[in-house]
Amino acid sequence: MPPGPALYDWAVEIPEWHRSPAAPPALAGLPELLAAPGGGPGARLRLTVRGRVVLVSLLCAVATGMLSLLFMTSAAAGASGAGAAAGAFFGAGVPPTVVVRDGDTLWGIAERVRPGDDTRRTVHEIVELNGLAGTELEPGQRLRIPGG
Repeated sequence: MPPGPALYDWAVEIPEWHRSPAAPPALAGLPELLAAPGGGPGARLRLTVRGRVVLVSLLCAVATGMLSLLFMTSAAAGASGAGAAAGAFFGAGVPPTVVVRDGDTLWGIAERVRPGDDTRRTVHEIVELNGLAGTELEPGQRLRIPGG
């Protein structure tokens, strides 16, 4: 089979297309007008002002993410080192419990576990959290106490 034109020859199909760009005659006297900017392989990369802003913003976002991750990890490790569970630091821990003693009332327990808070609200939260039907308590009964 004789060698023929390529399957799709750009120079034949589109006459305006040239394999190597030649400068128009009017621009022939200007040096390297159609050459690619930046030069060869040893050329330095130059950033525009917008490019620098994007680069600095990206670096700041990465640094902030890394510092946040470091802070959360060290805070969780500090919480578990102090004797508390790491999940308790993030609010995912099990609520504390109180064992009912003889003569205890919901009002007394609420005042004991949250001395500065509204006792009525604390009693309501204890009842809701433990699913109590009434105010009767049995000695030895464990009651979950609402957190903070």
